[in-house]
Amino acid sequence: MSNAARPEAFAEAAKSGLTAANAATLATCTLVGGALSVFADVAPSGWSHVMGFVALASWLCSITLALYLAGRSTRPQEPRGLLTAVADGVRLAAAKPGIAAMAVLMTAGAAFTVWSRMHSDQGSVLRSLVATQERAAAAAETAAERTAAIQADTQSIRSAVGRPATPAELLVQMGYGTGDNDVCRAISTAAVKALQLMQQIAEFKARLSVALGGGQYALCIEEALAEPARGPAVALALQEIDISPEDVSRLYVAQTIGSSNSGALRPLEVLAKLGIERDPRARLTSARATPLMYAVWTDNLPVAEALLAKGADANQTSRFDYALGTKMTSVAVSPLAEAQRLGRPALQEMLRAAGARVEMQQLPYFR
Repeated sequence: MSNAARPEAFAEAAKSGLTAANAATLATCTLVGGALSVFADVAPSGWSHVMGFVALASWLCSITLALYLAGRSTRPQEPRGLLTAVADGVRLAAAKPGIAAMAVLMTAGAAFTVWSRMHSDQGSVLRSLVATQERAAAAAETAAERTAAIQADTQSIRSAVGRPATPAELLVQMGYGTGDNDVCRAISTAAVKALQLMQQIAEFKARLSVALGGGQYALCIEEALAEPARGPAVALALQEIDISPEDVSRLYVAQTIGSSNSGALRPLEVLAKLGIERDPRARLTSARATPLMYAVWTDNLPVAEALLAKGADANQTSRFDYALGTKMTSVAVSPLAEAQRLGRPALQEMLRAAGARVEMQQLPYFR
C-alpha cells in the first residue's frame, strides 16, 4: 500500500475498530490476567510473589497484544514490525473509545497487581478483605454468644429470684455447710436457725465428736460447755438436732475441762474418796468423760437436761487416769457421784429423777 493510501486505511479501521476475533482474543487475555491477579492475591505466601510476577507479565503481554492487534487492523495486508504496529495501535486507541477503554482496563489490572505486591508484607488486598470479613464475623459471633450468655444469666437470676432458696443455699448465705465443723460451730454459738436448716437436708447427720486418732475422740463443744453462762443457748441448740446415741454416750478425752490436778474439779480428791494411798507424786494423767459429765463439771443444768432428753445414760461412768509414783490406776465415776463430790445440788436432783446412781470404783489402768 502506498503512503498516500495509509491515512484512508487508518480512518477506515478506526471506524470499524477491532475484528470480532481480535476482540475475543483480548477479552480472553483480560480474563486470564484478572484470574492470575486474583490467584496471586489469595495464594499462600510461598506462591504469592511468584504468581504476582506471572500476573503482571500477563497484563503487560495483554496490553502489548491489544495495541499490536489494534495497529494491525489498520493495515492488515502490510507487513510491519512490532513497534510500528503498537504505535499504530496507540493512535487507534486514541481515536476509538472502546479500544482505549480496554487498554485502560488492562493497565488498571497491571497497576492493581503491582500495588498489591507492594503491600504483600501487610497481607494482600483480597486477603486483607477476607481477614476483615472473618474478624467481623468472629466479632459478631462473639457478640451473639455474649448476648446469649447475658440472657441466660438474666434468666437464671430471674429463676433464682422467682423460687424460694433451698436449705443448703440459705445455709451458705449464713456462712455454714453441713460438715462436722459447721455443726459444732453452730451448736457452740447457738445458731439455732442454721441447725434447723441442717435438719432439713436429707444427708445431714449431726456429730459431736472430733477424731484424735488411736480410737480417741474429743468433744467439739467442750469450750462452749466450759462457760456456764452459755448453757441455755447451747441447750437450745442441742434440742434442735438429732444426735446419734453413740455421740451422746461416747467417752471424750478432756482437753481443757478436768485435764489438770488443780482448779474447781480437784480430781485428786477422788483418790481420797476411795481410800487410795496418796503418793506425793500422784497426778492426773487424763480424763475421759461423757457429754453429761462435762455438764456436771461445769454445773451446766440446761445442757444436762438437754442431753438426758437426747438419751444420755445417767449412770454411764467416766474415767480419771492417775499416775501413783511408779504405778498407774483408773477410777470410774458416775455423774451423780461427781455431782455430789463437787457440790452440785440442782444437778443431783435432776440426775436422781433420771434414775442415776452413785458409783465410784477403782479399775485396772488398762481395762
